[in-house]
Amino acid sequence: MSFFGSLVSGRGTRRVSRSADRTLARSRRSVVIGRSTDGLQPLAIAARMIERSSSTIVGLVIVGFVGLNVAMLAELRVEAWNKATSAGDNVLRLLQDELSQAAASYEEAFRIVGTQLTLVADDMRTGAYEEAVIRSVSSLVRPSGDLFLFNESGEISQRSHYFDEREALLNRSFLTAHRTDPSLAIRIGAAFRDPSTGSTMVWMSQRLEGADGRFAGVVAATMNTRRWRALFETYAGGPQSAINLFHRDGTLMMRMPFLPEKIGESFADTHNFRIFASAPEGDFVGLASIDQVERAYRFAHIANTPFILNIAIATDEIYASWRRVAMSSGSVVLVLALMAIVLKRVVGRELRLRRESESRYRALSSLDGLTGVANRRAFDEALQAEWLACESEARPLAVLLLDVDFFKSFNDTYGHQVGDECLRQVAKAVGEAVARSSDLVARYGGEEFVILLRGTDGSGALTVAERVRTAVEACAIPHSGNAGIGRVTISIGVAAALPRPEIAATPGLLVSAADRALYRAKRGGRNRVEQEVDIAAQAPGFGPSDEAERLKAVAFHRNVIANRPSETFDELADLAASALHAPVAMVNLVAADRQVTVGRCGTEIDVLPRDQSFCAHAILGDDVLVVPDASLDPRFAANPLVTGPGTVRFYAGAPILSEQTQQPIGSVCVVDTVARSGISATEQRFLTTLARLAARRMNPGADAGGGERPVAEGAAGLAYRPRPTRIGEGPVSTVKAAAAS
Repeated sequence: MSFFGSLVSGRGTRRVSRSADRTLARSRRSVVIGRSTDGLQPLAIAARMIERSSSTIVGLVIVGFVGLNVAMLAELRVEAWNKATSAGDNVLRLLQDELSQAAASYEEAFRIVGTQLTLVADDMRTGAYEEAVIRSVSSLVRPSGDLFLFNESGEISQRSHYFDEREALLNRSFLTAHRTDPSLAIRIGAAFRDPSTGSTMVWMSQRLEGADGRFAGVVAATMNTRRWRALFETYAGGPQSAINLFHRDGTLMMRMPFLPEKIGESFADTHNFRIFASAPEGDFVGLASIDQVERAYRFAHIANTPFILNIAIATDEIYASWRRVAMSSGSVVLVLALMAIVLKRVVGRELRLRRESESRYRALSSLDGLTGVANRRAFDEALQAEWLACESEARPLAVLLLDVDFFKSFNDTYGHQVGDECLRQVAKAVGEAVARSSDLVARYGGEEFVILLRGTDGSGALTVAERVRTAVEACAIPHSGNAGIGRVTISIGVAAALPRPEIAATPGLLVSAADRALYRAKRGGRNRVEQEVDIAAQAPGFGPSDEAERLKAVAFHRNVIANRPSETFDELADLAASALHAPVAMVNLVAADRQVTVGRCGTEIDVLPRDQSFCAHAILGDDVLVVPDASLDPRFAANPLVTGPGTVRFYAGAPILSEQTQQPIGSVCVVDTVARSGISATEQRFLTTLARLAARRMNPGADAGGGERPVAEGAAGLAYRPRPTRIGEGPVSTVKAAAAS
């Protein structure tokens, strides 16, 4: 079940628009960090609302046009398929009847010959009588072949015509078969090709017996496929469609369009023929082995014969008219969509130009004029803002300081104009190597650049730094002054920290640490990455210091609340969801290998693996853990809850501390599917208060009804009214921010 599979429907989805230009977007961050729409003028807010609404309306109109067109085309496509396959089935049945009648004519001729010969005693039958009998029924087989009468020795007694059938007479294995087999059933032999005529033919034969039941000879006839060619031409379809007649041994006996070089060839090993032979009739779509054209096949076995007939209609021909309709209707929809877009652009043009020009001027003021990346002022502003943001969100922050190796020598050798072009290429390579739009690339001064990586620890920063170094070296910019390498390279210093109020580190110290690492990289031979690890703000390791004691406390409290109703903690989750306007809230305990949910609002989840649990991180500290955007946080970016269905983005959780041992045993948390900028101090205090209430209700003898009230616990500035324990079961209580203390 998806983490958000049971969210209550009806909550809207927020959308965050991003600039298409990554360089401009990164430079803008230093300008817009910390700002909100509260500072925008009413006219600007109204203009943005109008523009967003017009985009939505135009989008809905276009989606409507496209949807109607797709539905119509889908119906027409099915209709084209049904029409073509129905026509093919009709042709198949007509040809099947024609071939069945031809086989029946041979059977009738054999029956008449056998009957006439048995009316006269063996010693009374003369050659003239036999010739008369054969001549009288020859018209039944004349269109397709020659009728023969063989005596008991296998010699020809009579024949209806005297065509050149030398090849046919060489394939008379049926004589031996009839001599040894007493059955009077008609035999149809294997197909063979006559080189003199290029035709494919088969023998049809029947045993003759005397009055005493002994073998008296064979009546046989050749069946030539030349006559069927004209028949197939009558029913031929498009130039890419085909009609094929196969012998059951795989020999192609006739084809239309006629391919003389393929007549008589065996296709027994092809995929399509194996399908033909597998069932009495059927249909499928496949590629023809002869010309690799995709066709829709309809096939059937001719009754009482070894023949398999199929009609193959090219799918291109089936959908030819449909494609013309699709092109026409698609063009109409495209014109309508373009008209709607043009109308939207005309309506919103002035508003958009005004907003874009203001944004452009703000961005340009923070850009480096030579390289196009952010300038030093933009970096300094962004560093201060990011430090404070990461401090409140408990996320790491990394700085990469890089310097072009022997750049003074480069300028002296190639000139300053070439040097400027070199810096532009380096800036471009660095910007492309830094993949996330949330990261900032800036020119620090001269040939130095700096990269600010939000939510990235030391290990991740080293990975990015090596990618950047490799990207610059791959530019292969010639540099004769870089001895031993011969091209432009860079040296990089890396420093990362987890900003926290209780440590003495500052943003300036983080840059200084990166500068020290850069110095070591240059002293160590250049074209390398070095990391400064002696920083006061190091990220803590995963897991509490005394996990065994903590797990004892978790087990103790799980036993205490085992028989208490779920409403005991559902109420706290409900309050958290309302106060922080979140679709999901939970009260969880974090065991050794799993997260156990004891109170919930907006979800039915009970157990979650600990390695996927956000609460397993919340219990590492005493303060509220806030994750504004989990997809950008290295701790959670690869979490299945973030990458899979449901897509967790925002999380805020306050640790629950056991009142007996003060061990962190779980958390009270809220979760959302959209990213947020954070939560206020009042909301953090409220979550902490709910965590203390949860700890109290987990004590032996505690009031399961939960008579406590959050405001009484010190969450000043929040008021509430009681609400039911499940969203959707009654009127939702109001928990709103009042005047913050």
